[in-house]
Amino acid sequence: MKRILLLLSVLSFMHWGTHAQNCNDPVFSINEGFTLDQDVDGFFAEVLPDCWSRAYPQGANDQEGRIRRNSDGSNAFLQVASGNGSGGDNGIALMPEPANYLGQLSFRAKTSSGSALFDVELVLYSGGTNVRFLRSFSLNRNWQDFNVDLGNLLDGFVATGNEVSLGFRHTDANKSFTYSMDIDDVVYTSGCPTDPAAVARTQNITVELDETGNATITPEDIDNGSTDECGDPIASLALDITSFDCSNLGDNTVTLTATTAGGEVDTETAIVRVLPDLPVLNDSIDVYLDEMGSVSIAVEDFTTADACTGVTYTFGSATQTTFVCEVVNRRFTVDIITSFGSGD
Repeated sequence: MKRILLLLSVLSFMHWGTHAQNCNDPVFSINEGFTLDQDVDGFFAEVLPDCWSRAYPQGANDQEGRIRRNSDGSNAFLQVASGNGSGGDNGIALMPEPANYLGQLSFRAKTSSGSALFDVELVLYSGGTNVRFLRSFSLNRNWQDFNVDLGNLLDGFVATGNEVSLGFRHTDANKSFTYSMDIDDVVYTSGCPTDPAAVARTQNITVELDETGNATITPEDIDNGSTDECGDPIASLALDITSFDCSNLGDNTVTLTATTAGGEVDTETAIVRVLPDLPVLNDSIDVYLDEMGSVSIAVEDFTTADACTGVTYTFGSATQTTFVCEVVNRRFTVDIITSFGSGD
């Protein structure tokens, strides 16, 4: 009797795991030297570090060309140009939004080679044309170190909304020529208030029901690094929904509550995608030709009855289901599609 080995490769479901840095989440600290991991594959000047951005309150052309990274061959830095040589307004190089404005900012800066001497402005930008001047620093053609105590400079300022951020702006007003300044080694650590606020951070996840049609999760499954605004660990986490069954197949919104030791509370939602009990990934079976030299497989060879009603299993369109002598001792991939609910 002839033997065929079938290697099952059940469809892989997308897992909603940890995500990249969310630029809507304020950061407690910034430490930027403007060298990116991808630079090993080629230096792309227009690519800024994560959550750094450009703002042109009066509108502008050539935005990427006027706020970009540059390199002297051994060190990368941020370069901000004035105007654009044809009357364009100065832009603002924006840092990631800090958790608060109570801390210390330090950076290095100079005018670019061949540029006139001018000042760099530190500003607060809150969208549109809303720019608040904070302080200017005189530059020369050599790197200089600058330090700013934002807590004293802003004297109790409290940021509101997600658009408020610190930025560097060029002060040269000559729009007939383009002059540039270089900025590097930007370091900021937010100050810590007496009762720091909670900052809840979540991630979307996918869970699979067990053979009885049930699944449970914990707040830690949803948590994605919740802290207080000083970056310290949160005191407690709670989740409004932790148990799921067949009635929850598909996407479910849950709410994570983060509480600090001082009793400050923040909440954030996440999506829990609930799947039925799925066939075992990378399972395999052996099948044997009959006396006519043929054999067929059915989806039931790889699945068991599901605890949830309305769940169906079908082969993918490319799956071969009938085999003959010519394919003895070969391996085949089998796609199994699990369907449930409306369009899932």
